[in-house]
Amino acid sequence: MTKPTLSLTDLRAKVEQDLTRNILPFWAQRGFHPQTGGLVGVVTNDLRVYHDVPQHSVLGARVLWTFAEAARLRRAAEQQGGRA
Repeated sequence: MTKPTLSLTDLRAKVEQDLTRNILPFWAQRGFHPQTGGLVGVVTNDLRVYHDVPQHSVLGARVLWTFAEAARLRRAAEQQGGRA
């Protein structure tokens, strides 16, 4: 039995939807300290947050780049009249 295939356009739409509706909101809610706005040290698999552990600069840079790139792409799409 062959699996149904997605076109690249459909795949991109699904990935974009998952990113904007699930992944970015999840980390926006759980990845930042509520009082300071800085990154939390650890979020465990069971969603416990530890603020008192060292923060890693590489991870911080990746998170910062990810949110900045998502904002840049959304703004560019809105300026072109398309979706983000």
